[in-house]
Amino acid sequence: MENVLKAKNARIGVAIFNSNEKDTLKINNDFHFPMQSVMKFPIALAVLSEIDKGNLSFEQKIEITPQDLLPKTWSPIKEEFPNGTTLTI
Repeated sequence: MENVLKAKNARIGVAIFNSNEKDTLKINNDFHFPMQSVMKFPIALAVLSEIDKGNLSFEQKIEITPQDLLPKTWSPIKEEFPNGTTLTI
């Protein structure tokens, strides 16, 4: 895996843990990487749970400020709304 990653012109991090935590593979684990899409599914589940409980609604608006849009990360929202925007859930 390290040989494949070395051939790429990118900083790539990998962490793999088995279920009993005896075997671990870490590559570039001393760098911080934005979670981006990795976090979308559990966040969506949490939001849907709050909608089911009546604490949120699909029509509720969320304000996104320029400070919420991290530099040096790709984001379609940042590209379309660099000054921020308000979106519904």
